[in-house]
Amino acid sequence: MSGILATSRSRSRSRSRSQSLRSSLSVGLSCVVFSVFVACGNKNSSSPPPTAKMSADGVAKSQLVQSDIDAFLSLPTDKLVAFDQQNGGVFTAVFGGTTGADVSHYFKTRIQLVATDPKNLLASLDINSLPYTAWMGKGDGGGGTSALLAATTQARLAGLNIGTTLWFTSLINRVSFNIIYFEQILPVNSSRVGIMELGPAYEAKAEPEFGGDAVPVGVRQGILIHEARHSDCTGGITEADLDVARSAQNDRDFFQRFPKPECGHFHSICPASMPGVGGLAACDDRPWGAYMVGYLYEKALISTVPVFSDEWSQITESAEDSYSRLLFDNKDDILQGKGVAPDMSSDGLQ
Repeated sequence: MSGILATSRSRSRSRSRSQSLRSSLSVGLSCVVFSVFVACGNKNSSSPPPTAKMSADGVAKSQLVQSDIDAFLSLPTDKLVAFDQQNGGVFTAVFGGTTGADVSHYFKTRIQLVATDPKNLLASLDINSLPYTAWMGKGDGGGGTSALLAATTQARLAGLNIGTTLWFTSLINRVSFNIIYFEQILPVNSSRVGIMELGPAYEAKAEPEFGGDAVPVGVRQGILIHEARHSDCTGGITEADLDVARSAQNDRDFFQRFPKPECGHFHSICPASMPGVGGLAACDDRPWGAYMVGYLYEKALISTVPVFSDEWSQITESAEDSYSRLLFDNKDDILQGKGVAPDMSSDGLQ
């Protein structure tokens, strides 16, 4: 529910980074990915598989992402303070302060598990057998969802937040379950259960067809910041809201009628004319969703690195891509603290 897939990065050297599947797409897409990677069909998995062993790629990705998370603590406070002062205090409003520790706290309160070997994510019940799954794009008989899924699943995945989608699934179907990942067991009892998957586009070095260059820490951190925002159910949710999901014929029907997109900060459908992401749920049509929060972090980070360095260029490109996904007016005023203030709270079932 809260970020799931993201957008595709099918472009040349520069476009390959900024348009890569960075954020969770949409509900439907989220569970489609979930059904592919998270073993939705694993029934009654109450304990980790005794012989499970993390893949070599999973180990490498785990070390990479932990290094990226640790690097939050090295952010230069003086430059973040200056950026915050120049932009109406919005950095503090989003992250709770202007230190690396504040940014780290933002992330760690929203993401509890980063699964770098998602084949070993197990659910303690068979999610595919639950009665209400059409809202996720399942069982729509080849209707409007299928084209969306087909286009999306071909994109290179960088990261996706499946935690809020799983929580939403538990509320809609009135069930409780756990997610098991090796020796970790996480009860799905909050939007901030915070389960994130990494894909092949979360990388230290781009693959040759995408330029082959080293990817700066800040670009990957932008992915983490973006996905973390999907863990917020801002404003909470009611049974009436859940009834909309229960009655949805498919994910597009759900997107059009769901009254609380801020619960999970769902992405909206991008205009068909947008290169690479047209028609995909990879944009935001309201302030302070995952793309705006990610952009704010990237914009602040740009102020901390040498101008016109390769690092500066790559983070700038990623920020520009995030900015292009904001489909509402007065973006610049809002980002400078002159409009809608960010609400970073998260609530449950009301």
